[in-house]
Amino acid sequence: MVIQHGPNIASEVASYLKEIEKYSTGPLHVLAVLPKLAAHKDIQTELTQLLSHPIFTIRLMAAEALARVGCSNGMRHIVYNALSTHPILNVSQTAGDKDLPRMARHALFPFVRVIPVDALDLLIEELKAQNGNPVHDLLASLPKVTIIPRVLGLRENSGETCLYSAYILARHGLAEGRSKLSQALKSTVLSELEIAIVGLSHIPTMEIVSCLEELADEGNSIYVQNAHLQWDIPGLAKHRVQIAKAILEHSVEDMQKILERLFMRAFQGTSLFSYGGRWVQDSFGMGSAPDLLFEFAGAQLRERLVTIQKKCLAFLDQDVLASKEFECSFALGLPHLNDIYNPPLRISIERDDFERAAIEWIAQPEAFLVGSCFSSYR
Repeated sequence: MVIQHGPNIASEVASYLKEIEKYSTGPLHVLAVLPKLAAHKDIQTELTQLLSHPIFTIRLMAAEALARVGCSNGMRHIVYNALSTHPILNVSQTAGDKDLPRMARHALFPFVRVIPVDALDLLIEELKAQNGNPVHDLLASLPKVTIIPRVLGLRENSGETCLYSAYILARHGLAEGRSKLSQALKSTVLSELEIAIVGLSHIPTMEIVSCLEELADEGNSIYVQNAHLQWDIPGLAKHRVQIAKAILEHSVEDMQKILERLFMRAFQGTSLFSYGGRWVQDSFGMGSAPDLLFEFAGAQLRERLVTIQKKCLAFLDQDVLASKEFECSFALGLPHLNDIYNPPLRISIERDDFERAAIEWIAQPEAFLVGSCFSSYR
């Protein structure tokens, strides 16, 4: 990628940040493209001021910019923005738009394994609050040694907290919450049912496999009486039951075949960059491919999928790639090309960038997680 900018870019960005009301998110977009600039002292000073900005998007992007250069306060403030109530500003972040904490949860995934302990404790409290702000996928992505001691005792809580803790335990292969998840398989609440299906696919029994097979049947009477489930649940159950069977049979080879087959549709022609290049359409009910890889794919399978992706990319000529610049820029984390940066930048996408966009999410899925459950990202 070639990025052209003026010789005094750092001082310009600092100056533009001082006038954020005039330039909106323009200088923050510059920091997304040139993240190392956020280590500059004057820029850090301005970003720190913006962490308490009344506009959600501005304070979140400022926190992300600081987090990218390893600033723990930046990571902490991403967490603050992922909560239903901002603990410093004491304002509701869900009153007008429930999508706001979702944006922060997405921003937090790349940093969640290195956030400060006090910020992690806030996420645990949010899990216990049962306020409709789902942080279970965020917590499930943490290392086992970090998260299990914090949620093991929550199995005795009521309602959502018990279900969420059972899900997190299951994601780490622990069966202590299996009975709670099994009960949720009978739920007609979409979010509860998907949590049960995803969680139990990690700790299956023959009875659970049978239940998943029933849910995978589009003719199941439950969908006649509950049409809202028919769009997502059969496809989710169909592929999770295949994975559950492979786990039950201790078959690593079957697991690899299943995952490879699931991803093949995402590796065809120009769909390489659809939805940022990492959504398995049709074959996984619009599920997140990096999350599925993170859950089940070992290093060997990831390497094989990278090889497949590179071969597909090699067949695309330059004209096709040129028509896919927007999708490539999106996959690389650039919201648009050239037109929203203050101070102005000129960005040119090169062939190496298309390869990065096509394979990074496979090689390092933990950097691209959005959540294994639909409710985490919708």
